[in-house]
Order: sequence, then structure tokens, then C-alpha cells
Amino acid sequence: MIWPDRVLRYLKAPAIFLILGSVINLQCAIRKLLANASICVFTLRCTSGAILVQKNWRSYSAWVRFQNLLFVAVTCQRFWRGGKVRECFSSIKEYRAAITLQYFWRSCIQSAVHQQVRDAAIVVQCAFRVCVAKITARHLFSSFQ
Repeated sequence: MIWPDRVLRYLKAPAIFLILGSVINLQCAIRKLLANASICVFTLRCTSGAILVQKNWRSYSAWVRFQNLLFVAVTCQRFWRGGKVRECFSSIKEYRAAITLQYFWRSCIQSAVHQQVRDAAIVVQCAFRVCVAKITARHLFSSFQ
């Protein structure tokens, strides 16, 4: 998978800040060691100072590796979860579109049924009015004769 430049810059930028922060932490640790050196100069000149530096360096490098691994894992999780959310959102969007189509289809069918009922009612009313008109016409003709 080819990563866009923007993503690569995003992935590399925090590593620089982690390294700078780690250098500052390392400097702080060395300054503490140098401050303790005034108390026990002979001990620091022996192998114990080198062992402490090596121990601190190993701990620092393990911490940097862990931070990088953590950053990559969080970034991958974020992309994965974002994809899942987009997938879920698209299924919800399809569901709503289907409901909208069903609504319009049912309203068209119901409109046609309503129009048929209305036309039938008009035919019945027309026939009733014709009958009433015939009866009224007979009464009028019979009253003239």
C-alpha cells in the first residue's frame, strides 16, 4: 500500500519530537549523574558510571521503540475505525434511501387507489343525481298536464 506524502509526514513528525524530548530527558539524567559525581567521584569514574549510562541508554531506546510502535498502532486503529464508521454510515444512508423510495412508491399507489375511489364516488353521485333529476322531471311534467 502506497502512503500519501501527507500521511508519511504525519507519521514521521512526532518521531522527531519524541527524539528531541528523549534527548532532553537523557541530558537531564546525565546532569543528575554529574551532580551525583561530586559526592562520589571515584565510583562514577569506575565501571558503575558506564553501566548506569548503558542501562539508561537501553531503557531510553526501548522507550523510543515502544512510543513509535504505539504511534503506528494508534494510527492504524484510527484508519481502521474510520473505515468501519464510513461503512456503517453508507449502509444507514442506503437504508434511508430505500425507505424514501418505498414511501414515494406507496404514496403513488395510494394516490391511484384514492383516485379510483373518487371516480367511483363521482359516478355514483352522478347516477343518483340523474335519478333524482328524472323523478323531479316526471313530477314537473305531471304537474303541467
